[in-house]
Amino acid sequence: MARGFTVVELLIVITVMGIIATILISGFPRFGELLAVDREAQLIALAIRDIEQRAVSTLESPIVSGQFRTAFGVHFNIKNKRQYRLFSDAIDQNNFLDAGEEVEVVPIARARIRRICKLDSAGAVCDPPYDDLEQLSVTYKRPNPIIEMRGATVSSCNPGPCVIESLGPGSYMVEIESPRDSSFARRVIMWSTGAVAIKKAP
Repeated sequence: MARGFTVVELLIVITVMGIIATILISGFPRFGELLAVDREAQLIALAIRDIEQRAVSTLESPIVSGQFRTAFGVHFNIKNKRQYRLFSDAIDQNNFLDAGEEVEVVPIARARIRRICKLDSAGAVCDPPYDDLEQLSVTYKRPNPIIEMRGATVSSCNPGPCVIESLGPGSYMVEIESPRDSSFARRVIMWSTGAVAIKKAP
């Protein structure tokens, strides 16, 4: 005769499945936060690539008609942790976001900016004196495209107005984190060569 499962065996199987389901469900929100931070980092990297492409393609500036050789850039501000700005450097042409040059404000939906800095030569840690930037503008301009990094340190903005300076060549980092769990963080790294990378924050 064919033998079926006993009640004890069924209870054991149900208990094991319940434990596995509990573990999976409890870890899902953390996994969702990690995916959200990864997604936001990818969107920032894509925005930087889009700005670079606009500069290389000699698109007409949406700020000043008739200008085709203007620089395009992306601007980060530590005070505006949930957004960044795309701009056309067509008014002051100083490789920094100024009033009236803004093209688009891009929200950071499920993450926030934690830190902006210049990295050391190894690209591992923030390098003084630019280890605590309040603002950073990264601009691209034809023909290379020529890349400029300009920014303001927190100390130069307190008290204001901020002192804008050329930061020189090197690697610059915008670090974003999950607002619910700061252990979920990613670095968007920009090099003066035009390369953009996303790395896990230590």
